[in-house]
Amino acid sequence: MKTFSEVYKSTTFKAGAAIIGSYLLYILADFMFPLFLAVGLSFLLAPIARQFEKLTVGKGKIHISRGVAIFLSFVVFAAFVSVVVAVIAPPLLEQMNELLKNLPEYAKQAHISDWQAMAKNGNYPTLPSSLQNIADSLIGWLMGMVGIMVRGLISSSMDIVTGIVSLVVVPFLSFYFLKDWQELCDMFVDLFRVQDREKVKQVLLHIGTTLAAYVQGLGKLCLISGLAILAGTLLLGMKYSLVFGFIAILAETIPIFGPVASAAAAIFTAYNSSMSMAVNIAVFYAVYYMIDANILMPRIMGKSIDLPAVILLVALMIGGKLFGIVGMLFAVPVAAVYRVLYKELWHYGD
Repeated sequence: MKTFSEVYKSTTFKAGAAIIGSYLLYILADFMFPLFLAVGLSFLLAPIARQFEKLTVGKGKIHISRGVAIFLSFVVFAAFVSVVVAVIAPPLLEQMNELLKNLPEYAKQAHISDWQAMAKNGNYPTLPSSLQNIADSLIGWLMGMVGIMVRGLISSSMDIVTGIVSLVVVPFLSFYFLKDWQELCDMFVDLFRVQDREKVKQVLLHIGTTLAAYVQGLGKLCLISGLAILAGTLLLGMKYSLVFGFIAILAETIPIFGPVASAAAAIFTAYNSSMSMAVNIAVFYAVYYMIDANILMPRIMGKSIDLPAVILLVALMIGGKLFGIVGMLFAVPVAAVYRVLYKELWHYGD
């Protein structure tokens, strides 16, 4: 007969706890969605609140309280969002509506390739008829699929934005998370046995550090990506630059699949202008995302999300299968938390 301590340390018990925890997370996902958003917003605003806490009034004699510092961080964030929306939203929505209106026509025209037109003018060698038909059909099918993907991405993105706007409870939750974070952590730690509390504190600190680095780093990467794609597509003379800058911001939140979808959308649209434009856009996106993956992300994120590519792909596919784009958005931080729990607890007590 195994003792409780032996059962507690067994692989079967740990695996079972992980499965039960994952199932509870799945069935409570809809309820916890505002909670996740509030935690993410808290990590995003925490550095701003800390800067306000350092400010002093009256020759350094009066310090700003934590509650006031948090309130001021929300004011700064709201002002930033308001300015961005006021300046960018009108032209962005105009370009987005125009692109959505033209997508069906683009999909119809996609099978007429530039090389075929050049061949008719005698400037390019003609492929054999059977191969030409296969190539035309393949190009038409691929471009049609990309068009559907782009439309679905934009539509899903608008659904996400609409849902976020309706979640008025998020900023209130975020405010109290920032204000009472330490007290909440202490209450959680006190639920455990005295001998385990130090380890629980260590795990919470590790999770908090990881998520803070991810959220703050992701915010920077999204801003850089949006500005870079906007500038690059503008310089290349492509239409709908604001739309593709916006898509790049969304794409940055979903590793691997996001950049591929962002690049595919831009190449598909450029292809309907000219083949040379499509090639230029493809090269630009390839170069930028190589820089993003190999230079920007390691420097900004550091090792906060140190997940193998296979684990990352599996997490994204599971998240996408269960909850669509929202699931893919939260797949990486959830996988990062699982990684922390594995490193800290799987062999704890052995």
